[in-house]
Amino acid sequence: MQATAMLYLALYLRFAGTHTDSVGGTPAGGNLGIIFIYIYAFGWSFGHSVACYVVAAEVFPTRIVSTGL
Repeated sequence: MQATAMLYLALYLRFAGTHTDSVGGTPAGGNLGIIFIYIYAFGWSFGHSVACYVVAAEVFPTRIVSTGL
């Protein structure tokens, strides 16, 4: 889910070009990009989320953690 969202955003930013029309609003691809940012956040919350932070905090023994390194 996250990879698909990042792939769309990367391709959109690479190939969309510049939008210099001052009269119009956001193009449809830009609106879809905003939706994909939310999809990325949704996938992150149900994916690895904070597991990497918990593992990093709990991987060392207590005698090493207590030194604050």
